[in-house]
Amino acid sequence: MNTNRLTARLEAIHSKRDANGNTYWAMRFTDYDTGKVVVGTISGGENNVNGIRYGWGDPRDYDSSIEYVTVEMGIRDFNRLTKNWPHVECGSEDLQKSIKDTLAAV
Repeated sequence: MNTNRLTARLEAIHSKRDANGNTYWAMRFTDYDTGKVVVGTISGGENNVNGIRYGWGDPRDYDSSIEYVTVEMGIRDFNRLTKNWPHVECGSEDLQKSIKDTLAAV
């Protein structure tokens, strides 16, 4: 779906690397029309989060009406932000379904 109007914001949030070289990931999806926000930590990386936009409106394209940003945080700040966030699905299609289901249920 290609529109000139932004309908949502998708944030791929990650920590800086820890002493073992690990990076931790989370996502936050904000629906601009309703103000609803879906958050969660994931076992995956930026491609998994960005892939949420693929097929959102058009099954063959990335949805450009969803603003996409990445945010890097220090490990303590990341842990503080995501402390009470649920762990959600990992694959892009599963994440997309989880977000849509949560938005419909709230």
